[in-house]
Amino acid sequence: MKSDNWNRAADSYAAEHDRHYGVIHQATECFGRMFYDPSPSAEELRARALPLIAQDFTRMLDHITSGPDLPINDHLIRRFFGEQ
Repeated sequence: MKSDNWNRAADSYAAEHDRHYGVIHQATECFGRMFYDPSPSAEELRARALPLIAQDFTRMLDHITSGPDLPINDHLIRRFFGEQ
């Protein structure tokens, strides 16, 4: 939509930017915790979550390859970590 209201356009762009990168940051934080954290609690998390992911690939967060238009929420994150 064409508009001469530059403030509204900039606000709209900023909101979409924040949503877009917010999803990406949430997903990469989850991947970092799952795959790069060397702590004992992360080892326990992997021991619980990875076998569940191997049995059901829908538990995997696919935002890295599919982009930020996929939903991400607490329920999906808990499933990824094998907490549900």
